[in-house]
Amino acid sequence: MLGTSTQNIPIKEITDIKEDTYYGWNRISFKFADKTYSFLYSGYGEFDYLKEHLMTEIMA
Repeated sequence: MLGTSTQNIPIKEITDIKEDTYYGWNRISFKFADKTYSFLYSGYGEFDYLKEHLMTEIMA
C-alpha cells in the first residue's frame, strides 16, 4: 500500500481541465506543474466534489 501525501494546488495554476470517461468510469483530469492529475469516480464523493467546486471555480 502506498503512503498518502497532500499537495496544495492553486486553482489559478491548473490548466487543461477536462471531464471524460476512462474504461466506462467518469474522470476529471487537469495539469499542474507539468504533471497530470486524474480522479475517477469511486463512490466516495471526490469526483462529485471536484466536478461541483473545481470546475465551477475554473470556469468563473
